[in-house]
Amino acid sequence: MQPELRLIRYFVAVAEEGNVTRAAERLHMAQPPLSTAIRQLEEQLGVALLDRTSRQVRLTTAGERLLEQGRELLSHADTVVGDVQAIERSASGLLRCGLSPAARFDLVPELLEGWSAAAPGVMLHTSEDTTGALLRDVRQGRSTSRSFFARPQSPGWRPRFCATSRRSCTCVTTIRWYSLRR
Repeated sequence: MQPELRLIRYFVAVAEEGNVTRAAERLHMAQPPLSTAIRQLEEQLGVALLDRTSRQVRLTTAGERLLEQGRELLSHADTVVGDVQAIERSASGLLRCGLSPAARFDLVPELLEGWSAAAPGVMLHTSEDTTGALLRDVRQGRSTSRSFFARPQSPGWRPRFCATSRRSCTCVTTIRWYSLRR
């Protein structure tokens, strides 16, 4: 029979404290049930883990091995639990992103990579069209995001992001128009 993680967690606390009473305080439990749990763990494993005296406990060779590997096991278990819980908290679904032909070479690759990293559960579906068609798609709900180039409003105007509604976000990127005249 495989011991429960709870029993290994109890053992690690006893081993680290070197004393069952202090370990019970650390675990916020009474000492007798903790002693019973450690004996249960020893019975399940079929080995003595602790040499007990009236004042302290010392690890046996098997206890030293369990302490070392038990810490690793508990750390891994905590990581697994965190990863599984993160799945429920992470965004998921479909993001339809309309791109103008010129925008795909500027900020968009970096933007899409950032979206993918920030929300790996979100599937990105990109389509390319003219700015007018992209704006129409967002108004009609066929696209949840759009990216296009717009003429700067004033000198020094920087790229900006602005939310337009709960269902859409807009990425407006500026370019220097003279750089297109080749």
